[in-house]
Amino acid sequence: MSQGALSFRMVPETRRSERRGIGFLEGHGELNAATVFDDLSAKPKRDLRAFMGEWVSGKDRPESRFHGWPNDEECKMCFVFKAKEKNRNHRFYGYLCNPLTKTNPPFRLCVLCIQALKKERESDRSELLRVKIWSESTAAQEAIRQFFPDRPMTHRETGGRQWRM
Repeated sequence: MSQGALSFRMVPETRRSERRGIGFLEGHGELNAATVFDDLSAKPKRDLRAFMGEWVSGKDRPESRFHGWPNDEECKMCFVFKAKEKNRNHRFYGYLCNPLTKTNPPFRLCVLCIQALKKERESDRSELLRVKIWSESTAAQEAIRQFFPDRPMTHRETGGRQWRM
């Protein structure tokens, strides 16, 4: 899988905090989470934003809305947000990372990569393994670094204000 120039953007109209954030990795045909999210009808999009807001606020439950795989050694960085649209069960898969290890080490970012329609009770492991590949991608790491430069911002960059998420 070619992982050339990728980009990252925050999920629009979703809560942000000093501790957590959620965004989309884009720029490759396999990275469909942003496109599918943008095309969702109003209710599932509203539900997803609410679930994302809960997670950003520090909640780690209920698993019926979002969860990770902390006990899966190979895919412990993976994360999913869930939404229903009519008879379709959307799953937005991504991974958790800490892009600000120097300036804000506790900050957790959920990088959404792929969307899938879930048919079975358990998540398809192949989806998690695809997300793992993206989490290890140099191009993905660079896209996130471009959005979250891990350095103190200068007075000029902040316009004299303290930088905040």
